Amino acid sequence: GLVPMTLVGIPLQRTSAMWRAAGRSYEEAVSFHRALGHVMMAMYSYHGIGYMVYWLLLGIDRFAREMSDWFHCGKCTHINNLAGAVSWAAGFLLWMTSLKWARRRNYARFITTHQLHLVFFGFGCIHWPTLLAYAAPSIVFYAADLMLRLHTSRNGVEGIARVRPSTAE
Repeated sequence: GLVPMTLVGIPLQRTSAMWRAAGRSYEEAVSFHRALGHVMMAMYSYHGIGYMVYWLLLGIDRFAREMSDWFHCGKCTHINNLAGAVSWAAGFLLWMTSLKWARRRNYARFITTHQLHLVFFGFGCIHWPTLLAYAAPSIVFYAADLMLRLHTSRNGVEGIARVRPSTAE
């Protein structure tokens, strides 16, 4: 799930210079983003559900201890499992609203739910701080694309079209 995470946050704006420089259309970029998102969430679901099932097989006490490690902050020197569960839940909700049937049924919900990427990445980094290194390329690409768009939007356009008189009578 780490390799798709590295690439899934590459900017998807229609005006993104990065995709134009790569010679790809906006539609190809969206298809790439969707595929990465599905692969990433399938892998993270396997990871998260697998660990939770394993802990439950060891007993409810073990599961409770693993999921409450955040509450014992002074002793928590490893992976923060509760933050991982919060991250996965946000990612899962984002994933479910991204499925074609859900997206087409309510596009506004899809767009709104996509803001959960902040919760997904934020709690993911709390779960495992090294994750920030994998998310960094997406953050850098997004920041660069944002700065480029801000820079180009400041330059006024001198003329878009020349108005000609109508020849129709």
